[in-house]
Order: sequence, then structure tokens, then C-alpha cells
Amino acid sequence: MASLLPPITKISTKGILSSAAISSSVQAIPRGGGGTTSVDLSRLSLEFSAMSSYAVVASLLLGSGLYLFAITPLTIPDPGKGPPQDTRLSKWATALFAVMVSVNIAMSLHTVLTFNVMNLYANTALGKGMDDAYIAFWDAPFIRNLRGSAFRAFLVAIRSFKVSFLLSVFLKTNGKHKWVATALAAWLMIWSTFQMEGMIQVAGQTIFKAAKASASM
Repeated sequence: MASLLPPITKISTKGILSSAAISSSVQAIPRGGGGTTSVDLSRLSLEFSAMSSYAVVASLLLGSGLYLFAITPLTIPDPGKGPPQDTRLSKWATALFAVMVSVNIAMSLHTVLTFNVMNLYANTALGKGMDDAYIAFWDAPFIRNLRGSAFRAFLVAIRSFKVSFLLSVFLKTNGKHKWVATALAAWLMIWSTFQMEGMIQVAGQTIFKAAKASASM
């Protein structure tokens, strides 16, 4: 049995190892599954947590999109009950709402399923000590492209939900309140979009660009 154990390095008893040093030593021991590659589990847990956060936000967008679809009237008003231009505008708004809320639901669902299932497979490999299998899975070109598509779907889900919410406000209000509420919602959505896009650009330039450069080295 002793021959099956990894060689043990003698450690001086004069000093006390910190918990971080012990963790690093344990992570450097060859894993199961026939692999010899070691991974930093503490950093991976942070990455998986961030990926799960995308899925959580996408789940909120999915639920909100389904709720908007349920409460927003999709019937075209009677042409005899209002000016013809209002009827035509309502038809276009109803059709556009149906398209936008469908895009929101589809993209949110894609984001939730992709990130959660990918997280599940990665944790399964690491939990079984198959570090080489995890790296082969995580760095596979298809999986890398899938992560990119899920992130792009996440952004599309946010934008389509904002448009869906704006159209829902327009379709659910009547009279002069319709235009006031729609204008206010539009201004808030535009302001929020500029703030979000600015944050995404900064993150892309400072975080993801550096991460991509380090991964290619």
C-alpha cells in the first residue's frame, strides 16, 4: 500500500504552514483519472460562481419575459373604436412585442441551460479528480464557442426584454397616459442601455481582453 501513495516531502516543524499553503500543496498533487495536470480549485470556484450568476440573471429575465407575455394584451383593438392610425400602430406594436418577447424567452433559456449544464459537467470532472478531462472539455473549441454564444444570447435577452417591457407599457395603457408612460419608460430604457453598454465595454477592455491574451500565451 505504501508504494501506491505519492512521495511525501519532509516539512520542517519549526514553522507553521498557513491554510493557503496547504491548499496549494493539495491542489498540486496529481489527480485521479490518469492525469498529471493540476488546477487551482479556488480560482475555478470563483469562475464557476460568476458563470452561475449569468444563469441566475438569465432566469430572472426568462421569468419576467413569460410574465410580460401573460399579462400583455395581444388582441388587436376594434377599428371602429378609435382612429385608424391608432389601430395600425397597435397592430405593429403587438406584432413587435410578440417577436421581442419570444426572442427574450428563447435567448434567456439558452443562457440558463448552457451555463448551468456546462457548470455541471465541469464540476463533475473536477469532483472525480479528472483534471485533464476537465481541461480538455473546457478548452475544446466547440465549448469555447458555446460559452461565447451563451454570453451573446445573454446580452440579446437583456435588450429584447427592455424593448418588450416598453411595448407592454404602450399596449396596456390608454389615452394620454399611454404616451406619457411610454415616453418615460423609453427614456429610462435608453439611459439604462447606455450605462450597461459602457460597463460591458470597460469589462471587455480591462478584464476579458487581458484574460484572452494570457490564455493564448
